[in-house]
Amino acid sequence: MQLREVRRWQWIAAGLLLGAAIGAVRSRNPADLGGYERIIASRFEFEDALISEQQGVRRFRNLCVYPARLAEDRGGGRAVHIVVGDYFDGKFEMIDGNLCARWRKGCFIAEIPFRRADDASSGAHQTVLDYLDSFSGKGVRYSFAW
Repeated sequence: MQLREVRRWQWIAAGLLLGAAIGAVRSRNPADLGGYERIIASRFEFEDALISEQQGVRRFRNLCVYPARLAEDRGGGRAVHIVVGDYFDGKFEMIDGNLCARWRKGCFIAEIPFRRADDASSGAHQTVLDYLDSFSGKGVRYSFAW
């Protein structure tokens, strides 16, 4: 079948299917925390996982930052950034007789403005993006899902 043999209704159907698929992917809400195996609850743990390594590999890697709004009890919501990536808690598991690192899909909810765990000495970063940028020279990489 050549391109010129495709009928108009087939182009329309293909366009609708492609549009629906793109819309489904883009509407995925990172604030739905049920899809993560590990929610990093403390800033200390988040900061440690960013820079500490286990056998030469960062414990929180393949990072992507999503802007999100978390619902509040009285309506509305508050703006946050959700940092998503592969997380290793540092505890090896026995798999088929070998000790292996088990990577889990993890996330950290960063308030805006973002404060470091030792905020008494460092103050606030504008956002977690600024904080992550400060580690770019140390090999911390991320993408921003705008």
